[in-house]
Amino acid sequence: MRSPAATVLVVDDTPENIELLDGILSTQYRVKVATNGERTLQIARSDEPPHLILLDVMMPGMDGYEVCRKLKEDPRTRRIPVIFITARSDMEDERRGLQVGAVDYITKPISPPIVEARVATHLALVDQRIALESNVRERTLELTEALDALERERREHASATARADYLLSFDTVTGVANRHDFVMRLERTADRVRRAKQRLALVSINLDRFHMVNAAHGEQFGDRLLRAVAQRLGQCIRATDLLARIGPDEFVTLLSEDERLSGDDLPSAAAELGERMLAAVRRPFELRDTGVAGPIEVTASGGVTLFPDDGDEPLGLIKRLQAATIHSKSSGRDQISRYSPTLDANLGHQLQLEQRLRDALRNRVLEVYFQPKIRVSDRHISGAEALVRWPDGQGGFISPSEFVPLAEDTGLVVALDRYVLETVVSNASLWRAVAQYGVRIAVNLSAASFGSRDLLQVTRQVLGAAPEPVCLEFELTEHTLLGDVQSVIHRLHALREMGVTLALDDFGTGYSSLAYLKRLPFDVLKVDQSFVRDIETDAEDRAIVGAILALAKRLDFKTVAEGVATTRQFEFVESHGCDEVQGFLFSPALPGGEFMALLGKPAVPA
Repeated sequence: MRSPAATVLVVDDTPENIELLDGILSTQYRVKVATNGERTLQIARSDEPPHLILLDVMMPGMDGYEVCRKLKEDPRTRRIPVIFITARSDMEDERRGLQVGAVDYITKPISPPIVEARVATHLALVDQRIALESNVRERTLELTEALDALERERREHASATARADYLLSFDTVTGVANRHDFVMRLERTADRVRRAKQRLALVSINLDRFHMVNAAHGEQFGDRLLRAVAQRLGQCIRATDLLARIGPDEFVTLLSEDERLSGDDLPSAAAELGERMLAAVRRPFELRDTGVAGPIEVTASGGVTLFPDDGDEPLGLIKRLQAATIHSKSSGRDQISRYSPTLDANLGHQLQLEQRLRDALRNRVLEVYFQPKIRVSDRHISGAEALVRWPDGQGGFISPSEFVPLAEDTGLVVALDRYVLETVVSNASLWRAVAQYGVRIAVNLSAASFGSRDLLQVTRQVLGAAPEPVCLEFELTEHTLLGDVQSVIHRLHALREMGVTLALDDFGTGYSSLAYLKRLPFDVLKVDQSFVRDIETDAEDRAIVGAILALAKRLDFKTVAEGVATTRQFEFVESHGCDEVQGFLFSPALPGGEFMALLGKPAVPA
């Protein structure tokens, strides 16, 4: 929740509207009031301007459009977000409001949840903008200092040979040490600590799913991200420590004993450094002028090895470091693992599992289950989410938490998505069964699949080969949609023209702004289960779910609440107008035959 110090200026010539808005907002914010345009401009240009303005359109004298235009023309006030509030709901009025600089548009009669949600969202965006600007200033200063240092170093190299040696030692993308330089310095440091009977530690940081970033946004964007990552990691280490980039998305730092760090402290110091590096990478990256909308979220996985505990040969030590990193990725990512000999076997297991997954896709042994979606109004099945299952050959299944991350890391996720899509669409009996009840079948699309160049062609081919008419839905997360906005919108419209329903999955866990959301042609909004799970005990989650459902209704989305597992959760989302629910309260994911057998029957809580 935002600090009460935030100031909201309410502009309206009707006392009743002012009183209503003051009652909605005054418990969370400082509220100032103006009844005409001239007074609004005076307050906005004062020494204590508001953080946000709620502006009535129809006022005597200067109307809201003119007030907004003057605010946006004045350098002192142009950055104050303006939300229009009006009884006029014509699309032309909304378009005009956005053209003169408003960030949002609320229609009367005033809905308190809508007002609270819009104000909170745009004040949060103001906070984010201020924080990002501060980061930009800091990064600019650091970059200036780094460039000055590089320039001084360049002048010190008087000969072409010295210049060549310099380039040989540094990574051309990030400016940190490269693999060649790191191995040389590791060998020298290992000799020194061996003679002194000391120890050293290696800490690696490997970006998760970096190949998907390059696939979705291009290598130039990927290089920008790598530079930003290297800069943050450099801030985590001591001046005497070495940071190097030794792989496409892998960084490593070397810690050796000195007067401040004894051998007994080295393992814990290495682990703590790894956690700091993970936290630095975890913060969203805002890369300006790249054509990518919104912050980029990435995580990393890492490993720790010790010399001579884990080996007395530098290249062998690096190999063991990579085994620890692979273990972190296979165990859920965003974590640091200490090397142990058992991880060598785990590395072999991961390579074997990858090959088995390739064989499973090739031999089409994966199965598709269906988790029903229940229509709240009559408790009947209204749709289902298709979920892939991998039989282990012994009567059980390999966990999706094990093979889906592997598919994402290896690039097999595109083939996996296509496998599920083809399997679902080719099931004629499924479509004959669901057609009678107007049921939609949803398939999840990964970021790599949505960003692939042949997405539209593949979808068209698969739908064209369907033996029966299909009612298909694609579920896409907010993270999937990060990219060039116009390209994303074009793809979504093209999918809709093929008859595919579009669902925005895991809503609320990413960084989409409301203005961005309004531009995307979605039909369904799914409330993420992380919010639904705690609505019985967490007031903030209840407020978030209520606000999301209210916003979805205002934007004419159909809504689905994920992870509904209890009667109280169901009753809460039902009372807030949710259209459909999905979760263990009614059913887990089922084989196709069992799912089809439930169609047309009222759903009964398990």
